[in-house]
Amino acid sequence: MAENHDARSRRQSVIFEEPPSGGFSRAIWLEYANQQTFKGGESGDFPHEVGLFLSYPPEDVKGFINHRAGGFKCAGLWKVCGDEEKARSLFEKYRKCTEIYCTLWQSGLKLEQLAVAV
Repeated sequence: MAENHDARSRRQSVIFEEPPSGGFSRAIWLEYANQQTFKGGESGDFPHEVGLFLSYPPEDVKGFINHRAGGFKCAGLWKVCGDEEKARSLFEKYRKCTEIYCTLWQSGLKLEQLAVAV
Protein backbone atom coordinates (compact mmCIF):
# COMPACT_ATOMS: atom_id res chain seq x y z
CA MET A 1 0.00 0.00 0.00
CA ALA A 2 2.88 2.38 0.66
CA GLU A 3 4.03 2.02 -2.95
CA ASN A 4 0.61 3.02 -4.20
CA HIS A 5 0.50 5.97 -1.80
CA ASP A 6 3.94 7.12 -2.99
CA ALA A 7 2.88 6.90 -6.64
CA ARG A 8 -0.29 8.86 -5.85
CA SER A 9 1.72 11.53 -4.04
CA ARG A 10 4.13 11.87 -6.96
CA ARG A 11 1.23 12.11 -9.41
CA GLN A 12 -0.50 14.79 -7.34
CA SER A 13 2.63 16.86 -6.95
CA VAL A 14 3.18 16.90 -10.72
CA ILE A 15 -0.48 17.28 -11.72
CA PHE A 16 -1.08 20.44 -9.70
CA GLU A 17 2.20 22.14 -10.62
CA GLU A 18 2.18 24.68 -13.38
CA PRO A 19 3.95 23.43 -16.51
CA PRO A 20 7.56 24.56 -16.78
CA SER A 21 8.37 27.34 -19.21
CA GLY A 22 9.73 26.38 -22.58
CA GLY A 23 6.58 25.67 -24.55
CA PHE A 24 4.97 22.93 -22.46
CA SER A 25 1.21 23.07 -22.77
CA ARG A 26 -0.99 21.99 -19.87
CA ALA A 27 -2.01 18.89 -21.88
CA ILE A 28 1.60 17.87 -22.48
CA TRP A 29 2.41 18.42 -18.82
CA LEU A 30 -0.54 16.25 -17.73
CA GLU A 31 0.55 13.52 -20.16
CA TYR A 32 4.04 13.69 -18.65
CA ALA A 33 2.55 13.31 -15.18
CA ASN A 34 0.52 10.36 -16.37
CA GLN A 35 3.55 8.61 -17.88
CA GLN A 36 5.70 9.25 -14.83
CA THR A 37 3.25 7.90 -12.30
CA PHE A 38 1.34 5.07 -13.98
CA LYS A 39 4.33 2.80 -14.56
CA GLY A 40 2.99 -0.27 -12.83
CA GLY A 41 2.93 -0.72 -9.08
CA GLU A 42 -0.51 0.89 -8.80
CA SER A 43 -3.23 -1.12 -7.11
CA GLY A 44 -5.76 -0.32 -9.80
CA ASP A 45 -7.21 2.62 -7.88
CA PHE A 46 -9.06 5.05 -10.11
CA PRO A 47 -6.89 8.15 -10.58
CA HIS A 48 -9.13 10.99 -9.48
CA GLU A 49 -6.95 13.43 -11.43
CA VAL A 50 -8.73 12.23 -14.57
CA GLY A 51 -11.30 14.88 -13.61
CA LEU A 52 -8.85 17.42 -15.03
CA PHE A 53 -9.10 15.72 -18.44
CA LEU A 54 -12.88 15.89 -18.14
CA SER A 55 -12.63 19.65 -17.52
CA TYR A 56 -13.68 19.50 -13.89
CA PRO A 57 -12.47 22.62 -12.08
CA PRO A 58 -8.96 21.96 -10.67
CA GLU A 59 -10.01 23.19 -7.20
CA ASP A 60 -12.74 20.54 -7.15
CA VAL A 61 -10.37 17.76 -8.22
CA LYS A 62 -7.78 18.81 -5.66
CA GLY A 63 -10.42 19.21 -2.93
CA PHE A 64 -11.85 15.77 -3.69
CA ILE A 65 -8.38 14.22 -3.36
CA ASN A 66 -7.36 16.18 -0.26
CA HIS A 67 -10.63 15.55 1.58
CA ARG A 68 -10.90 11.91 0.46
CA ALA A 69 -14.24 12.54 -1.24
CA GLY A 70 -15.71 14.20 1.87
CA GLY A 71 -16.31 17.80 2.84
CA PHE A 72 -17.80 18.83 -0.49
CA LYS A 73 -20.29 21.70 -0.85
CA CYS A 74 -22.63 20.00 -3.31
CA ALA A 75 -22.63 17.10 -5.76
CA GLY A 76 -23.85 16.87 -9.32
CA LEU A 77 -21.74 15.49 -12.12
CA TRP A 78 -18.82 15.73 -9.69
CA LYS A 79 -18.35 16.68 -6.04
CA VAL A 80 -17.82 20.41 -5.66
CA CYS A 81 -15.22 21.76 -3.24
CA GLY A 82 -14.73 25.13 -4.93
CA ASP A 83 -17.22 27.59 -6.41
CA GLU A 84 -20.64 26.05 -5.74
CA GLU A 85 -22.63 28.65 -7.69
CA LYS A 86 -20.48 28.24 -10.80
CA ALA A 87 -20.69 24.43 -10.54
CA ARG A 88 -24.49 24.45 -10.19
CA SER A 89 -24.69 26.66 -13.27
CA LEU A 90 -22.48 24.24 -15.21
CA PHE A 91 -24.55 21.25 -14.03
CA GLU A 92 -27.67 22.94 -15.39
CA LYS A 93 -26.01 23.75 -18.72
CA TYR A 94 -24.81 20.14 -19.06
CA ARG A 95 -28.29 18.85 -18.15
CA LYS A 96 -29.91 21.05 -20.80
CA CYS A 97 -27.31 20.12 -23.41
CA THR A 98 -27.83 16.41 -22.67
CA GLU A 99 -31.59 16.85 -22.99
CA ILE A 100 -31.24 18.58 -26.37
CA TYR A 101 -28.80 16.01 -27.73
CA CYS A 102 -30.94 13.07 -26.56
CA THR A 103 -33.97 14.60 -28.27
CA LEU A 104 -32.03 15.13 -31.50
CA TRP A 105 -30.61 11.59 -31.38
CA GLN A 106 -34.04 10.11 -30.74
CA SER A 107 -35.38 12.09 -33.71
CA GLY A 108 -33.03 10.19 -35.99
CA LEU A 109 -29.86 12.23 -36.22
CA LYS A 110 -26.69 10.16 -36.36
CA LEU A 111 -23.83 10.53 -33.89
CA GLU A 112 -21.66 11.96 -36.67
CA GLN A 113 -24.23 14.73 -37.16
CA LEU A 114 -24.35 15.50 -33.45
CA ALA A 115 -20.60 15.62 -32.86
CA VAL A 116 -19.17 19.13 -32.93
CA ALA A 117 -15.69 20.50 -32.44
CA VAL A 118 -15.22 22.60 -29.31
